[in-house]
Amino acid sequence: MHSTTEAAVRSLRAKIVHEVETLAKMERTFELEYFKKKCRFAIQDVEAADSMFLRPMETETWRTPADELRTFSCAEAVFELGVSARRQLQEILNLL
Repeated sequence: MHSTTEAAVRSLRAKIVHEVETLAKMERTFELEYFKKKCRFAIQDVEAADSMFLRPMETETWRTPADELRTFSCAEAVFELGVSARRQLQEILNLL
């Protein structure tokens, strides 16, 4: 991985850890199984950013900085799927 990408990857991984912890706590808070499942799906989305995009960047040496930027952008987009779901779930939790 190129040095220009490493800091961004570390930062996103820290966000992933925080988001997973937040979603897991929300899952324990919800009583209805439907919302518990939604939390688990959001966790899967957040974790997919790491498993699908960030981890392969550690082992693949053929990528140029531009390739890594595109891959990192995809990781951020997948991460945001989980964040978006968490925001919606938080709104629902606040109403209950």
